Amino acid sequence: MRKIFKDTITAILIIVASLMIMGLGGYLESTYDMIGVVEKADNGSWLIEDSRGHIWEYESDELYEGENVKITFFDNHTHKIYDDEIVKVKALKNHK
Repeated sequence: MRKIFKDTITAILIIVASLMIMGLGGYLESTYDMIGVVEKADNGSWLIEDSRGHIWEYESDELYEGENVKITFFDNHTHKIYDDEIVKVKALKNHK
C-alpha cells in the first residue's frame, strides 16, 4: 500500500513538473527582442521606434529621448505584430 502511494505521488510530481516546463517553453517561444530608439514623450508615455520602423508606446520614468534600447515583446501567440505587447524595455550601454 505504501509503495503504491509513493509511486502515485512520484507520478503526480513528474506530471506537474512536465507541465511547468512546457508552460515555460511556451512563454519563452512567445517572446522576442528588438532594438529601438526612444523618440519622444507623449502624454506621459514614451514613443519608441523599433528597428522595423514601427512606433510603440511605453510608460517609464527611466528612458531618455534618443536613447537606444532593447525591447522585449510578448507576441500573444499570433503572427500579427500589431497585437504584440511590450514586456520590458532596457537601455543599452551607449547612452546618448
